[in-house]
Amino acid sequence: QQQQFSTSSGGGWTIRALPSSSSACVEKVMTELLEYGDVLSFESFGFCLPLICSVLTGPRTPFPESAEIALVLLQRHTTTDDDYLLVFRREMASAILEFLKHDRSSTTSQKALETLVSCYTSSVDNDNNDAASNNNNINIISTSSLAP
Repeated sequence: QQQQFSTSSGGGWTIRALPSSSSACVEKVMTELLEYGDVLSFESFGFCLPLICSVLTGPRTPFPESAEIALVLLQRHTTTDDDYLLVFRREMASAILEFLKHDRSSTTSQKALETLVSCYTSSVDNDNNDAASNNNNINIISTSSLAP
């Protein structure tokens, strides 16, 4: 099972499910990324995104809680105001959709759906001090630009 991802620069990634033999290494990297606790730079996130996406690809996850960690990492990068991460939103949405194709627990599926919605929206602050107008969700990119 594989899924083709492309970047805005015209390059491409082929993401495949990880073999079970690599689970210890993947678990270490994913745990370190989670413990870092902040948004990665453009270069660092671009370097780690294929690994994060591969954790969500295929019918099995490489280690317990790997899907949850991957979804937290993706969610963290959708809630940032950094415009440079917009180029990765399509790849993030595609990985989540690939993850949802397989039978998963309802709690993980709920987190995946929340993260998927976050790929499509972003919070913005208005200049108006009215509490109702602050932190409104807006569509940041069109549906057609996210479609695989």
